[in-house]
Amino acid sequence: MEANDRNNALVHANVERFEAALAAGRSRIDGPEPLDSLIIVLDGSGQDETTLAIVRELCLERTCMLVLTCGIQVGDPEAEDELVLGAQRALEADGLHAEVVLSGSAENHERIRSIRQEHRGAWLVMPSPFGHDYADLRAKSLGTAVEVTLTESEMPTILVRGPLGDVASEPLSRPHLIVRETSPATARAARVALAMLTHRGTIAGTLTVTFVYGGRPDPDVDDVVARGFGVDPQVLMPLLSHGLSGILHRLDVLSQMHLGLKLELRLVQPGGEAIDEDIEHGRLHILPRQGDRTHVDDSVQDFVLGCSDPVVVVPAVS
Repeated sequence: MEANDRNNALVHANVERFEAALAAGRSRIDGPEPLDSLIIVLDGSGQDETTLAIVRELCLERTCMLVLTCGIQVGDPEAEDELVLGAQRALEADGLHAEVVLSGSAENHERIRSIRQEHRGAWLVMPSPFGHDYADLRAKSLGTAVEVTLTESEMPTILVRGPLGDVASEPLSRPHLIVRETSPATARAARVALAMLTHRGTIAGTLTVTFVYGGRPDPDVDDVVARGFGVDPQVLMPLLSHGLSGILHRLDVLSQMHLGLKLELRLVQPGGEAIDEDIEHGRLHILPRQGDRTHVDDSVQDFVLGCSDPVVVVPAVS
């Protein structure tokens, strides 16, 4: 009885601190992130088919402005432009209109930067690394153009990790949010996850959330970690820091407000965030981008390089 009372008091205290953070605007999770424009970067590889499949899934039931460009330079501007124009025609056949930004003389990352600056409220979808570098870079680096974009960008960026064939669009209905710490980036990542489950104003579907435990060794924590997915929110909250339990509380409240929204929860130790793709292939992983703006977080880079499913990297600034 006393242990339950202590847990309840801890949860209530954590929620109060989280509500104070809400009032300060650091961790507001009040609905989905707006998704009304999308910048699409192609690289001329087999990843482009997956990129366009993701675009179709995102936009066929939403009103989105689309901007297409080529992210590689092959020394043949006409070939680069035809790549973009061919993708434009393919999207038009599905009823999606896209503006195009042709090659010009700018370096690829400069062209992407210029488009981002013009369309600040957009999301971005691009391969990582670009197809011509994939075999060499996939275990070492995200590629220069991608890393420059992630370092500078203020927009959610969907990284296409490779050709996925028939399951290209499936991950969008299976968002997986990873929560490591309380921050504006984490709150925004939660809103991005909700956007994936929002159609015609209705939030519905299953949101998978992995919370990363950063506290001291605890047998109760070990027990919950061993359970995997399916942990009850009321069991999980007392084990989390005040910020993380506050985020869980807010998501739990939203799931009660939107009856079609279901939470699938688990707790992991640091380094255990990945999902075994041999068992659970086809998810859209959503990672808050923490740290400074001079380089991509090691935790983000390591996670992206370790999976083949698409990943959304979410910065704090909205």
